[in-house]
Amino acid sequence: MTQALPLALKRSLVFLWLVFLLLLALVLGVALGAVSLPPGEVLQALLGLKENPIVTEMRLPRVLGGMLVG
Repeated sequence: MTQALPLALKRSLVFLWLVFLLLLALVLGVALGAVSLPPGEVLQALLGLKENPIVTEMRLPRVLGGMLVG
């Protein structure tokens, strides 16, 4: 017989899963568009390791605005 996980642990796992999905949606939302950008390049731009005006000036504000409204 399997023992059920405590409620606090279940909530923590669900929360972590939702944060992961939100970050994945952020990267995909920034990467996909008229000019496709590889996910590695998007991550470098988000972390400030590489300058990319498409990411920082156009796509990131749009995606963050959508996440705040949604």
